[in-house]
Amino acid sequence: MEVLLQTRITFRRVTYFLDNNSIHRPVLGTGTLQLFLLCLVVFSLIAATCGCRKNQGPERIVVFGSVTYKGKPVINGLIRFVPDPSLGLPVAVASIVNGKYRVDSHGGVPAGTHSVQIEGYETPENTTTFDPMSGGLALGPPYIPDKYNKQTILKFTVPSGSGPIEKNFDLE
Repeated sequence: MEVLLQTRITFRRVTYFLDNNSIHRPVLGTGTLQLFLLCLVVFSLIAATCGCRKNQGPERIVVFGSVTYKGKPVINGLIRFVPDPSLGLPVAVASIVNGKYRVDSHGGVPAGTHSVQIEGYETPENTTTFDPMSGGLALGPPYIPDKYNKQTILKFTVPSGSGPIEKNFDLE
């Protein structure tokens, strides 16, 4: 019967076990395992909080509705929601087609107060040419007065935290 003698020796923070015939070093010592687990937890927390979410930017709300001028739908045009330049918010733009618009690009219109610019273009008779710049038919001359576009008097506030908003513009 052989008696197993085991001795534990620590040298430079590494623990060795000596038995009758050899010296053994555990693959993962207690300190190494704790350090590994600590690194794993820290890495998991960093991964969960950094780089895993997209840049959200300003809150945006979908705005849609109709646009009429002198009681008739604007067949072909553009609508812009222009925030105060000092706020640094982006302008939201949509095409007006057959009197309807929907601003949903990039999530919609940034929350806040905006100047609204509306442009309407005559559609030449028998036009079937698609204009990719306007998203509609080929553009004729503009017919909506400057007080609704370049020197707009229109204002609209998009409330924060709201769902899609319907806003109709009846221009005279």
